[in-house]
Order: sequence, then C-alpha cells, then structure tokens
Amino acid sequence: MLPPPAATYESAIELFQSAQTFANSQGYVLVKKRTRKDHHGNLKNMILRCDRGGVYNSSKIHQRQTSTRLIDCPFELYAARCDNLWYIRVRDSSHNHDPSEDLSGHPMSRRLTKQQLVNVEEMTASGSRPREIISTIRQNDPLALVICKDIYNARERLRQKNLVGRTPVEALIDELKEGDYIYEYKCDDTGHITHLFFTHNESVMLTCRYLFIFLMDCTYKTNKYRMPLLNVVGITSFNTTFFSCFIFMKDEDEEDYLWALTCITKLFNGISNPHVIVTDRELALMNALKTAFLDSTNLLCLWHINKNIMKNCKSQFEEGTTVTSRVEGAHATIKTYLHTSAGDLRNVRIKLSLAVNNQKQELDTKISSEKIRFPTFVQNNSLYANIKNKISNFALKKVDEQYQRIKCATTQDPLPPCTGSFSSTMGLPCAHKIQIIENNQGLTLDDFHEHWWIQEHSSIPSIETNIQELQPLLQTLQEKYEEWPEHQQSAAREKLNNLINTPLTVLQNPQIVRTRGRPAGASNRRKNNSTRRDPSGFELVECKIR
Repeated sequence: MLPPPAATYESAIELFQSAQTFANSQGYVLVKKRTRKDHHGNLKNMILRCDRGGVYNSSKIHQRQTSTRLIDCPFELYAARCDNLWYIRVRDSSHNHDPSEDLSGHPMSRRLTKQQLVNVEEMTASGSRPREIISTIRQNDPLALVICKDIYNARERLRQKNLVGRTPVEALIDELKEGDYIYEYKCDDTGHITHLFFTHNESVMLTCRYLFIFLMDCTYKTNKYRMPLLNVVGITSFNTTFFSCFIFMKDEDEEDYLWALTCITKLFNGISNPHVIVTDRELALMNALKTAFLDSTNLLCLWHINKNIMKNCKSQFEEGTTVTSRVEGAHATIKTYLHTSAGDLRNVRIKLSLAVNNQKQELDTKISSEKIRFPTFVQNNSLYANIKNKISNFALKKVDEQYQRIKCATTQDPLPPCTGSFSSTMGLPCAHKIQIIENNQGLTLDDFHEHWWIQEHSSIPSIETNIQELQPLLQTLQEKYEEWPEHQQSAAREKLNNLINTPLTVLQNPQIVRTRGRPAGASNRRKNNSTRRDPSGFELVECKIR
C-alpha cells in the first residue's frame, strides 16, 4: 500500500477519516490498535493498523466455532498531536495479503455512523424490523455497505445499554414501576416469575369508560418462555376494539385464571362489573369467572362454536359461513408488533405498549372527528336533532337501518310484532320505539345505552396506584398491636421476625416451558421463532375438505 500523503490535521477524527479514505481507495481498511491520553485526559497519540493485523487468540472454553480475518498483517501508522496539530508517520507500509476488491467484507467499512445509530434506535423504538431499518439507511446513503447482521448487532448493543446492568426481568419491573402502569406479578419459591399482569393507565381509562362488554382469550407464541398471554379487549362506542390489559400465565388452569381475573377486578373497584364477558369454551376460565365476576354474564363466542361444529361435524358440511372474531383480530394485531416469538417479557411489553399507544391515538382522533362529523342522513332529519355529534356514527347507522324498516312498511306488509331483542342486545331504539318517538319528538340520549355516547361517562373514577406507603401501614400495625392481648402480640412478633429474616429472593426470568416435539440437538430439528399460531382442529379439517 502506498503511504498516505504528508499532511497536518486539526483533530484525531479528521486524521483517522483521511487515512481511512486513503486506505479504502487502495482496497485496505484501518482500525485503531492503541490510543493514549495525556495527564489531562486528552488524546495525545494513537497507532493505526490494517484490520487484518494481529492474531486470533481466545481463552474462552466451550466457545462456539467461528472464523477470523486476522493474519498478523504488519502494516502500521503512528499518529501524534504536537502544538494542537496532528501528524502521521508510517511505521510499516507492507501488507501480507492482497487488497480487497469489495470492502463490504470488512466490518469496519460497515460501521454505522452516529446518525445511522440514531436512526436504528428511533426505528427500533417504533417497532420497525431490521430489514425496514436497513432499507431506510440505504435510501439515505446509497453507498452504505451495512447488512442486516450489523443492524442486529447495533440493536443488541442498544438493548444492553438500556438494561444498565440489570436482567431483562428486573428492567421490566422497574419500567412498569416508573411508568404509567398498574401491574402485579407472582413468583415461585426460586424467584422465577410465573404470572404477570399489567395495563397502561390509558387502557384503564378506556376500560372504565367502556365497561359493559369484554372479550377474553389466550394467544400463544408471543415470548420465548412459551407462556400463554391472556388478552382482554373491550369494545368502544364506535364498534372498534381496544386492549384492556394483558396477563402472562404459567399454565391455563383454573387457579391461573382466577389469579388473573382477581387482578382484573381491581380495575373495576368502585364501579360496576362488566355486564357481559365473552370467552371460548375454556372451562377453567369459565369456572374462574363464576368466582371473580358473579354479576357478569358469560357468553360463549359464536365464532368458536361455529368452528367446533366444523371440526366435529365435517361429514355434514361442504362449506360454511365464517364470521370475524374480534378477539382473534386483536391477537393478530399483537403479532404484527411482536414479529417474533423469541422475545423476553420486557421486549413483549415494549411492543404491546406501542400497540396500546397507537390504538389510543386512533381512538382519540375518532372521538374528535365524530364530535364534528355526522352521517348525511342526520342533517335534515328532526329525529336525530338532539343526538347529532353525541352518539357514535356506528350507532346512528344501526338506528337508521331500523328507521328504514318503518319507511318500507306498508299496510299489506307491516312491521312484525316487537320482540325487544334488538333493543335488549344492542342498547339502541328499535323500529317500533322509533315509530312512537317520531310521532312526538326526536330521539334523546336516554334512548341509547351509554355505551354509544361519545362524551365521557360520569362513572369514570380517577386512577390510583396500587402501591401503598409503608409508614401508614406501620402506624396502623402499631395501633392494632397495642390493642392485642399478650399471646397475639407474641405471635405477631414471631411473624415479623420471620419476615425480616427471610432471605432476599432475586427476581428471575420465567422458566421456559418444555413442549412436546423433537428432542433438543436433533439434526433435523428446526428453530421456529414465528408468531404464527399452530393450526386449530377446524383448520386441519378444512384443509382435508379442500
């Protein structure tokens, strides 16, 4: 390699960039071998060498097989600062290898710039995939040599930086504690998390605002511990879905569901419980609901009923009608944010928070829009004069369908007798009630269930943290202690002493559930990090029918 041209530089950065550009033009790449600082902490000299200099040497035991580019290339440059200027001198200009025709194989040539690292951090925080990040980088810099591996490495360094020496589960609990979350968790005797409940305060507000109907169902392949995720969703006045809360559970036994539902009941403290809770035929969940939500009606999901009929009665049907499951759609939304099933609980929480925040923003926009927009059929119809921009457009359209039934009715084909089913199930005035109201006055808010109101309900409580201060508890304990007889005081002292001397249990990640399949290490075993769920029984049947 030809020596770099003699020159002076105002900074070490400028010198290194100039030397690197010159080396790249000849097919070589430089790295910093050593740097030294003066007693003020300022850089005073450095040694640059070929990136193929040095010899690979690892003292690690049981290290995975890898490769090296180091062949002890002798090329070296010496750079030093003198009188606030930097000079460069060649120590050895020879290389023991040919120049590279393509520098993309050299990691130094693919190193991300500061701005690119900022882009990686921002796009990672927004949920972008590595391939989307690399596409953005290449659009901004067509000459960038970066590959997906570099993005993965940069993301891992960012992850380690954000952990600040904590384990992922410790960081998760700290973030829940410091953020706007209500959360609870449960550990086993060894400190491994077995259950985790969390919900954002924004979700709590929506839960209290639309508290009449909720859907619950577990989804899978969301985390590397293979813990089922109980997804609880509600329905807004615009007939859209919102996430209420999330619960990771060790198993799907009645005891696990009861713990989860007990956490959920605290969201309704001081207000009425949900009127209706829709589930599939998960007997453990249904039994737990009878204990936790006595006043709520548990309905079975029609979608799952139809699919179970398809599964068990395949010989009787050639084709069937498929309906959309709201909670299954919520599962699909979650999976679009997760991308992989190999993430830890902290990573999943971050992605779920993105989904919740985006969903909340869309709902806020919807509310703002419907306060100033309305269907055209409302404008000149006195029937809707009192409720315009006060009832959701979805509800207005449903009512207008009933109104059209009145207009289409004739003497020969009158409205059928009222059964009350439409009003009781939808909370909206039926054609018969509209017919009576139309002859007297327009519709009012009282004719609609408050679920369909655009304005916030007066029953929404303020959100309070579930963390109690220690001092008031100790004060109450002291007062009670003085009232107790001697034997009860002695028992209390013994319990407190045991509690104080209990060894600290370090919080640990959940234990990975071992599922059935090929044994670990099998030559034909494939690692599957996809979030795509396994096919259900009805889907296997449908494939056979086709």
